Amino acid sequence: MAETPSPVPRLSLHPEQRASGVLTVEELAERLRIGVRSAYLAVERGDVPSIRIGRLIRIPEAAVDRLLAADDQ
Repeated sequence: MAETPSPVPRLSLHPEQRASGVLTVEELAERLRIGVRSAYLAVERGDVPSIRIGRLIRIPEAAVDRLLAADDQ
């Protein structure tokens, strides 16, 4: 009897395994206390600096800190 091939595991990073200093769009939305769609729109408009790697979007945490600091002034 032939073995059934196992599905390819998906890359799943736990928060403690993530690269420090970058946020996902979902994490950006949570941090800014806005909706996920609004966060995606802000990234698309260029309001929030982002890095695209293929289909992945990552936001440098330092850029978000600068945006928030500039907003306070």
